[in-house]
Amino acid sequence: MRRTVTATDIERFTEISGDRNPLHYDLDAARASRFGEIVVQGGITSAILNAVVAEQLPGPDTVFPNVNWNFTAPVRPGDTITAVGLRSPTFVATSPLLRCAPR
Repeated sequence: MRRTVTATDIERFTEISGDRNPLHYDLDAARASRFGEIVVQGGITSAILNAVVAEQLPGPDTVFPNVNWNFTAPVRPGDTITAVGLRSPTFVATSPLLRCAPR
């Protein structure tokens, strides 16, 4: 599953979540940060994994009781994020291992 993140996504997520960190919408603040430019909220990045679980692995009526996110690189507006679901032999069939990375 792939999605290109837009400024509109940031605006919508900000309204829904209340995450108003200036790194997500204030270019001057973002440029002064260690990131150097606007950074997408982690919730937007991880939301694509919700879709993979609900739609693909294993599919409708699926929920996951816990998550452990590792954000290894910032996602910026215009980046395309890809979620890949993998079944690992160390997990039971109803517990897929999922990874999401910007590309």
